[in-house]
Amino acid sequence: SQDAAKLARLSKSPTSDNDYREARLFAAKLALRCDLLDAALENLDKLTINDIYDAEVAENLAQVRYAMFMKNPLDKELLQDALKAFDKLASFRPGQKGIAAAKAVMYYSAGNMKEAKTQAIKELSTSPNDASSLTVLGYVLLNEGNKSEAKASFEAALRSDPTHLKAQEGLRLSQ
Repeated sequence: SQDAAKLARLSKSPTSDNDYREARLFAAKLALRCDLLDAALENLDKLTINDIYDAEVAENLAQVRYAMFMKNPLDKELLQDALKAFDKLASFRPGQKGIAAAKAVMYYSAGNMKEAKTQAIKELSTSPNDASSLTVLGYVLLNEGNKSEAKASFEAALRSDPTHLKAQEGLRLSQ
């Protein structure tokens, strides 16, 4: 495939730090697409060990750490690794949409309702129509016993993204 050919070309004796960065980053993205999270992490770690750490590396590392945590949401160490990766990403891209939303989902998945709510509200303060944050907030409100506010949050999520399955499920639970 074209991806394999590009990877082979990039990995042949990189002549500069940029060639090395491009090869490792491409390999990490390819591994992430194939759900080979350990391989993706290995390639990104090699970049960070060699002090080749920029916003694109941070974003990919956050994606990999997020995916690893979501496969095992009870693992506190994976949660901390993922949160640190998103904090690093935020240091490169302050105010980037989606960081607090991802943290909200992770905290909710780990059972930390207070932090899930805090992060969902933080994301909604800058992205009021973020379906993931509205959905997390809805589940937290449902957990708190506030069905009417939860229902409103799920409805808002579905206005933003009518195909959001978790919001659809939450709306049914809030009836």
